[in-house]
Amino acid sequence: MDAAGTMEIVMSQFDYLDRRRKAELNHADLAICPVERTRHEEQARAYAKIISVLRREEEEATSRHR
Repeated sequence: MDAAGTMEIVMSQFDYLDRRRKAELNHADLAICPVERTRHEEQARAYAKIISVLRREEEEATSRHR
Protein backbone atom coordinates (compact mmCIF):
# COMPACT_ATOMS: atom_id res chain seq x y z
CA MET A 1 0.00 0.00 0.00
CA ASP A 2 1.32 3.45 -0.84
CA ALA A 3 1.64 6.37 1.59
CA ALA A 4 -1.54 8.06 0.32
CA GLY A 5 -3.57 4.90 0.90
CA THR A 6 -2.15 4.48 4.38
CA MET A 7 -2.87 8.13 5.18
CA GLU A 8 -6.46 7.69 3.99
CA ILE A 9 -6.95 4.71 6.31
CA VAL A 10 -5.46 6.62 9.24
CA MET A 11 -7.72 9.61 8.57
CA SER A 12 -10.79 7.37 8.37
CA GLN A 13 -9.76 5.88 11.75
CA PHE A 14 -9.51 9.38 13.22
CA ASP A 15 -12.89 10.31 11.74
CA TYR A 16 -14.53 7.16 13.12
CA LEU A 17 -13.03 7.58 16.59
CA ASP A 18 -13.97 11.27 16.66
CA ARG A 19 -17.56 10.45 15.65
CA ARG A 20 -17.71 7.88 18.47
CA ARG A 21 -16.27 10.43 20.93
CA LYS A 22 -18.87 13.02 19.93
CA ALA A 23 -21.66 10.44 20.16
CA GLU A 24 -20.59 9.56 23.70
CA LEU A 25 -20.59 13.24 24.66
CA ASN A 26 -24.09 13.59 23.21
CA HIS A 27 -25.23 10.54 25.21
CA ALA A 28 -23.71 12.09 28.33
CA ASP A 29 -25.62 15.33 27.71
CA LEU A 30 -28.88 13.40 27.38
CA ALA A 31 -28.31 11.07 30.33
CA ILE A 32 -30.53 11.66 33.31
CA CYS A 33 -28.73 9.26 35.63
CA PRO A 34 -25.41 10.67 36.95
CA VAL A 35 -23.82 7.21 36.81
CA GLU A 36 -24.75 6.82 33.16
CA ARG A 37 -23.57 10.36 32.39
CA THR A 38 -20.20 9.64 34.01
CA ARG A 39 -19.84 6.39 32.07
CA HIS A 40 -20.43 8.18 28.75
CA GLU A 41 -18.03 10.98 29.69
CA GLU A 42 -15.33 8.44 30.59
CA GLN A 43 -15.87 6.65 27.29
CA ALA A 44 -15.52 9.95 25.41
CA ARG A 45 -12.26 10.65 27.26
CA ALA A 46 -11.00 7.19 26.33
CA TYR A 47 -11.70 7.88 22.64
CA ALA A 48 -9.87 11.21 22.95
CA LYS A 49 -6.84 9.49 24.46
CA ILE A 50 -6.78 6.90 21.67
CA ILE A 51 -6.95 9.65 19.06
CA SER A 52 -4.13 11.51 20.79
CA VAL A 53 -1.87 8.44 20.88
CA LEU A 54 -2.55 7.58 17.24
CA ARG A 55 -1.81 11.16 16.15
CA ARG A 56 1.42 11.20 18.13
CA GLU A 57 2.49 7.86 16.58
CA GLU A 58 1.62 9.15 13.12
CA GLU A 59 3.66 12.32 13.66
CA GLU A 60 6.64 10.27 14.88
CA ALA A 61 6.41 7.95 11.88
CA THR A 62 6.16 10.92 9.51
CA SER A 63 9.18 12.64 11.07
CA ARG A 64 11.26 9.44 10.78
CA HIS A 65 10.53 9.17 7.06
CA ARG A 66 11.82 12.67 6.33
